[in-house]
Amino acid sequence: MIKKHLFKIFILVLILSLSFIGTTNSSLFDKETSNTNSFSAACWGAPDKPTRINPSEYANTGDIDFEWSATNNHCPSPHVWYNFQITDVSDFSTTLDESGYMQDTTNFSVTGLAAGEYWWRVQVKDQYDYSDFSLSFHLIIDQTAPTIPGPIGWTIENPPDGLDYDSGADFDRYATCGGAVNYSPMSNIWKPSTDATPIIYEREVYSPINNRIYFNNSLINNYENGGGAVDGTTYWVKVRAKDAVGNYSDWTSKCPVMYDTTKPESTITTPDNPGLGHTTSMINTPIIDWDGAIAGTASDTFSGVNRVELSINRLDTGEYWDGLNWIIGFETTVRVQATGTVNWTYNLSDHPTDVIYVITSHAVDNAGNIENSYVLIIENKSPSTQPTATLTLSEDKKTISFKVENISGYETLDYELGYMANGMERGIVGSEVDIIGQTEYEKNSLDLATCSNEVCTYDQNVHDFKLKITLEDKDGKQTILQQSL
Repeated sequence: MIKKHLFKIFILVLILSLSFIGTTNSSLFDKETSNTNSFSAACWGAPDKPTRINPSEYANTGDIDFEWSATNNHCPSPHVWYNFQITDVSDFSTTLDESGYMQDTTNFSVTGLAAGEYWWRVQVKDQYDYSDFSLSFHLIIDQTAPTIPGPIGWTIENPPDGLDYDSGADFDRYATCGGAVNYSPMSNIWKPSTDATPIIYEREVYSPINNRIYFNNSLINNYENGGGAVDGTTYWVKVRAKDAVGNYSDWTSKCPVMYDTTKPESTITTPDNPGLGHTTSMINTPIIDWDGAIAGTASDTFSGVNRVELSINRLDTGEYWDGLNWIIGFETTVRVQATGTVNWTYNLSDHPTDVIYVITSHAVDNAGNIENSYVLIIENKSPSTQPTATLTLSEDKKTISFKVENISGYETLDYELGYMANGMERGIVGSEVDIIGQTEYEKNSLDLATCSNEVCTYDQNVHDFKLKITLEDKDGKQTILQQSL
């Protein structure tokens, strides 16, 4: 009876065993699929690769606790093991340190790393398989502050487009520290700092009374554009750099700039003129044999006079003087620069006679403002065709005579004679209302005396004689002659 039951049990176990036979070989936890069934069996996949947690790509210390993510996708296993490696060569051909496989540990400390560039990675295994190494994580240890930014400057460009921060030559309307600008908004620029890691900038702006009126601590570019400046006001700016690990450069020195939109002014004083400015014409008072001398003054309210430019045009040909030659051009494009600023001079080396000249002065201030201009129109007459005057003092210094020649074409003559006697100013004046047809005029033996009732007392210690002759033609055009003795 017992044998019969044992046989039945054997047959049942055999049937059950055959029902679990598939088409492939499997372990207990694999998941397999056959033509007739599917089932779970043992794990075949490697664990997930870890990812970086700490540090970021940059650090400012050589003592670092490296940390990575715990793997989540691995076969059921009571433990996993991590292997950390660090190197200073990107291909890991050599390593500086390695942890070995650490059970369930997701961090590893390394001390004494020098400033420089490193790479680190982690591999994980469970009781069945190994992962590939993680991605190679880049690390830069930077313990050096960025270089100080600068030099600082300003440009009208936004965004600025140039590389020469030392001279500013490739930035439009560049101004450096201590300079002035007349444009707003303006771009404040500075030469970039250098560092082993990325940089941001901090910038502070101060008012004339040294109050900080603006601060920015996260500029990613080496410039900032802004406006709202007040005319005639000076502002101060300073900048420093901060790298990705928190190292700071020193601040730059405070760099001043003036905002100035007020135009300067200039006056032409030589050749002598009434000083009316816009526009003074001296055509009715020709200059005899002008020597080409031009002079004047200039002033500016805020940033100061930078230079004076002259436009010199001769009306007989329409040409302009470029400093060497008379050329075809325009008042706005052909100019020469005078010598000096608040007091300035220029000598026109080629100044033909019997020509009318238009001289225009343009004062330019340090912010680039250009004045509306002072204009003087003069006529340079040839001495061979113009009147001349001579002045003669008698030997006893009691009388004086003058003679005016080449006066054809003139109708009236006025004269003024001034001199000093015993430290006092004396003078004689007179007129001839009809000199039509005359070629010369002479006035002889004018008494240098004070007369009353036909009794004259002659002046003593007479000197510094100055004669002014004014001739006028039928059209009212005047010619002035001056003679000293």
